[in-house]
Amino acid sequence: MINTTATSVSLTALALVLLAPDLADAKQIAAHTRGTHPLVSSVSHLAPAPINQTTKGTIDTAANGDGTYTKTVMGTANDKVVTTTDTFADGVTVTSKSTDLTIKNSNGSTSYDDTSTSNGKVTTSDETYTATGVKGDYTVTGVVVQANGQVDNVSGTSDKTSYGTDNNFTLTNSSDKTETLNTETLVDGNVVANVQTGTGFNGKAIDNVSLYTSGPMPTTPSVDTTPNGLGSYATGSNIVNGVKTVYSDRMFPNGAASASSDVITSNANGSTTYAQSTNAIASNGAISSSGSNETYTPNASGGDSISGTFTQSNGYNGTVTGSEVKTGYGNDISLTYKDQSNVTRVADTQQLVDGNITLNVNTGTTFTGQASDSVGLIVSP
Repeated sequence: MINTTATSVSLTALALVLLAPDLADAKQIAAHTRGTHPLVSSVSHLAPAPINQTTKGTIDTAANGDGTYTKTVMGTANDKVVTTTDTFADGVTVTSKSTDLTIKNSNGSTSYDDTSTSNGKVTTSDETYTATGVKGDYTVTGVVVQANGQVDNVSGTSDKTSYGTDNNFTLTNSSDKTETLNTETLVDGNVVANVQTGTGFNGKAIDNVSLYTSGPMPTTPSVDTTPNGLGSYATGSNIVNGVKTVYSDRMFPNGAASASSDVITSNANGSTTYAQSTNAIASNGAISSSGSNETYTPNASGGDSISGTFTQSNGYNGTVTGSEVKTGYGNDISLTYKDQSNVTRVADTQQLVDGNITLNVNTGTTFTGQASDSVGLIVSP
């Protein structure tokens, strides 16, 4: 995975805090954001309240897998020291410490003077941002000056969504090179998931996925998706004559709902057949149904690759090839479907699993060439 620059991390933190007053779970978002820049109170004659806060919980990242974290914040909202230690099961420990000084300027912009240390590496920056718009729907512009003299101009948006936040920023340096950073944050009580994508100044992909938990978990099953927001979730299974059926139901406040079943049959030749069906209603009231039969044969040599055939209720049928890899954080599933006309679609899923919490990051394309991207956070107490 390609880590983001210090500038990118600050941008993400800024966006989250801009939206925090508009979120019921802002406390959890702030607890898991490194270098968080709080907005200065508009009542300037009041002295900032002292902060002495420690947050602990679990962490699961695509880079290092499962682990635990401890975050301590000392000082005030305008001048504080944030220390974070992430300890992963693979033996990696990452410790970061940042000193953040916040200044509210007379022109309405906010400046941040940051010094941070991560595993011994020190970075500093002076940042000034202006946010315009209504709460929950901001347009952000700014300038970042780093210790090495690099000056980056920043523009983008920071929006509150039904599932959490959606932040999109572009940085342009003095050489006219650009870096893009897109961050989707899903919030479900004390569970926060961050999906960060983009392209760095060096042209390399930015691809970071992380899952944080703190405090009590939700007491009822729930699902949070990028299309529909936070909703209720029910799942179960049964086995009859060796055939397993798994079902799941989802309902969302915007009126969207779905009911799915997956009948799993183990065949005598070692292959497995999945008979899937879904009935759904969209938020606009449109009703749809879909189904497919897929049969997979694992790699005879015991590797991670799989192959098989598929038939869908919409008339597509053909072959499917790909892989399913167990990772330190969950699973990586990559499948390519080729239909009867040799047209392909791609379905990739990066899955993070932390106990009863599952984060699915789905990317790919349809047979008609459209992008098929979504993020789903499922909590099953």
